[in-house]
Formats: sequence, C-alpha cells, structure tokens
Amino acid sequence: MRFEEQLFQHANRAIDAHVQSYQQNQKFLKAKLHLSKTLLPIFNFNGVKDYLTILQQKIPDPSIENNLFSHSANPLLNMCLMYEFLFLLTKRFFSLSYQCRTL
Repeated sequence: MRFEEQLFQHANRAIDAHVQSYQQNQKFLKAKLHLSKTLLPIFNFNGVKDYLTILQQKIPDPSIENNLFSHSANPLLNMCLMYEFLFLLTKRFFSLSYQCRTL
C-alpha cells in the first residue's frame, strides 16, 4: 500500500520512468507489460505518446540486441499482451487509436 501511494503521488515521474524502461532494457517484457496494464489509470497523454514512439522504433528493428521481442522466452505471449495493452490504450486515448492500430 505504501508504494502504491507513492506511485499515485508522483504519477508523472512513475510513468516517465516506466516508459523509459522499455527503451533502456529489452528484458522482462512480460513484467513490464503487466505493470503497464496495472498503471493504465495513471497514464497520461504524453506518457502514452512517448511509449508509442519507443515501440515504433523497437518493434521493427532487425538487430537482435535492439528488437523488443528478441530477449523474450515466449515472444508470441508478449505480442498478445502488447496487443491487449494497445487495445486498452485505444479505448482510453481515442486520439491515439490510429497509432496504436498501426503497431
């Protein structure tokens, strides 16, 4: 409970740090996606926009070290989780639905 209160008090910093974690390290994608779904109520528009920008760079990257799914034991499961999260984002931020659907 104490950590959840801290997250809600500093929501912008928490979202920025979480979004940057996708860019800094490709490991633990399943955990990051689960945390993203949990943090969805405090995601702001700028955080989602930064998140989509990072995904647009990381998903099509052909190199093994930079591709988002290359460090995953089960890339198909992570793709399904990401699809589900993008679907939730389109429901919450309709103006970004085109960007979410193109991914």
